[in-house]
Amino acid sequence: MLAAIKSFGSVASAARSRGLLFLSTQITLPTSKASDLVTPFEKNKHTKLKIPTKRAASLLQQLEAEAVANYSKGKHIETFKPGDSVEVHYLLSRTSSRVQRVKGVVLARRNRGTGSSFILRNHIGGYGYEQKIFLHSPLLQSVKVLQEAFIHKGKKRVRRAKLFYLREKAPSFTTV
Repeated sequence: MLAAIKSFGSVASAARSRGLLFLSTQITLPTSKASDLVTPFEKNKHTKLKIPTKRAASLLQQLEAEAVANYSKGKHIETFKPGDSVEVHYLLSRTSSRVQRVKGVVLARRNRGTGSSFILRNHIGGYGYEQKIFLHSPLLQSVKVLQEAFIHKGKKRVRRAKLFYLREKAPSFTTV
């Protein structure tokens, strides 16, 4: 903006010196600092990311971070890891107010921004079932940790990120 005012002022003075009527008003600059007159566009003329695809990816990352923050508002989600036993409360549908309660052992966690999810496993009536639950789903109400390191009965920590080997183990490992 400051550069535009200066160039406009030089054009106006050149027109006056030639006897041309260019503009009858006088341009006065405020007495504030010159850095205050610079617009954000002129200030960021030399961006760090010059390649358009990288700049777009950076903007999408910022939008995704804002979306994750918005989805997390009003939800009570404790931090949990694979191997923990958790209790999940979620709505059956967007229109109903019925809340489903599910308990199980976390087999895996997938951290992908708004697409983050985890796999829950439990045994009911002698049959094992698994359920994939999205962390930032509008249906999810809360996640409560019942016991940490459930598969080792809390005595030692779980050293794997994906516990798919528990599918072949005895049902007692994943029955909550």
